[in-house]
Amino acid sequence: MKRLHSLLLFSFFTAALCFFSPQASASDDGLSIDDSSLSASTKTKGKELAELMNKLNLTTEQQEMIKDHSKRYYEERRLLVSRIREKQAELKTELESMETSRTKIDSLIHQINQLNASLTRSKVEGILAIKEVLNVDQYALLLKMQGENAMVKSK
Repeated sequence: MKRLHSLLLFSFFTAALCFFSPQASASDDGLSIDDSSLSASTKTKGKELAELMNKLNLTTEQQEMIKDHSKRYYEERRLLVSRIREKQAELKTELESMETSRTKIDSLIHQINQLNASLTRSKVEGILAIKEVLNVDQYALLLKMQGENAMVKSK
């Protein structure tokens, strides 16, 4: 369970590494993405990211590799989240309908589950890609910093 928690925390690092990608925000479904232009919040996160990259002592090449990966990751995630929302809306419509089709509902649930699995797979692939870019010491430092951040947030 701790390993999964670490992987999920690491995925947030991956998400933070893209300066010019859609900004994820909290919502009821946890899948909200704001495609607006850079906000003050994003600029603040950019400063935090620069500090993080500095603390990890990333080379220019590592920074570019991480930024390139993050752009791809965000586009893939944005598309998956969009498709999940579409299927959830279809499911809601079907459930609200006076004539519900159990077959249609089961199909939509299956499609949503498949899309969620793809989203999880994408996050894991992102983590593995970032892990390949970092050396052992950088990765250990990143995990340590994430643990400290998790403690601060839980207080």
